[in-house]
Amino acid sequence: MRSKDFVITAEIPLAAARTSDGVKKIIETLHPVVDAVQIENDHAALGYVDPLAIASIAIGLGVDPVLHMSCRDRNRIGLQSSLLAAAMIGISSVMLMQGQKLPDTLRGKVKGVFDTTAIQLIEMARIIGVDSAIPEASETYIGSRVTVIRSSQDWQASKLEKRVAAGAKFLQTSPCLNMRVLRAYVAKLIALKITHRASVLVDMPLLSSVQMAKDVKETRPGSRIPKSVLQALAGAENPGAEGYRICRDAIIEMKSMPGIAGVNIIYDGDSDAVARLVSEVSG
Repeated sequence: MRSKDFVITAEIPLAAARTSDGVKKIIETLHPVVDAVQIENDHAALGYVDPLAIASIAIGLGVDPVLHMSCRDRNRIGLQSSLLAAAMIGISSVMLMQGQKLPDTLRGKVKGVFDTTAIQLIEMARIIGVDSAIPEASETYIGSRVTVIRSSQDWQASKLEKRVAAGAKFLQTSPCLNMRVLRAYVAKLIALKITHRASVLVDMPLLSSVQMAKDVKETRPGSRIPKSVLQALAGAENPGAEGYRICRDAIIEMKSMPGIAGVNIIYDGDSDAVARLVSEVSG
C-alpha cells in the first residue's frame, strides 16, 4: 500500500484450509498474482485451525500474510501472546477487529471473551511495536475492520478517527458490491482527510452462487450486496460466470475510484478462479 497505487490481496478460506498440503496449494496458486494473502479468523466459530499456523506456512513459501485477529476468542494476555508470536515469525501485517458475536447454536455452551476492545487491541499492537524486544514488531502494519455505510451529511466518522489515532494504518471494509454507496462513503473519508492517514482496502466477494451471496450477507455483518446482484445471479444460466463478471467489473471500477488503495478478494475456495480474475484485472 505504501508503494503501489492499487494492491490486490486474497483471503484464504479456513473451510478450504484443512491440511497443510491444501494450504500450500492455495498459496502457490495465488502467490504469482496477489500482493499478499489474508488469513481470516474463525468468524463463524466452527473450530477451524488457528490462522497463525496458516500464516507461518505462507511465510515459508515466501508470501506476505495478513493475519486477522479478534477480541472474541482470546483474553488480553492471549492476544498479546499472539501478536508477539506473529512478529517473531515475521508477520508484518495484522488486521485487528472486535469480532462477531457467537452464533445462536453455541449460546449457553461457549462464551465470547470480549475483555478487550478493537481500539485497545490496535493500541496494544502499536505499543508492542514500540516497546517490544522483538525487532520485527516495529515493522507491523496495523489494519482495522470498518463497515461501509450510507453516511449522513454531518457524519464525522468518530469511530474511524479513534482507530487511526490508536495506530491503524489501513481500514478494511465489509464486503461491498454497491458501487454507488461505496463511492459516496469513500468520498466522505477523503473529505474528512482520513485517507491521508490510513489506506482503504475493500473486501470484494467473488460470488459463485446466490447461496454464497446470502452466506456472505449472513456471516459478515455490514455486507453490501444489492438485490440487483442477487437477481443477476438467480437469473444467470451460469451463476459462477455471472459472479465472476460482477466482481471483475467492480474491481476495474474501483481501480479508478479516488481514495481506494486496493481490494481483498473473498471467495468460497476456488483459488484458480481468483488467480484468473487477478491476472485479468491487473492487465
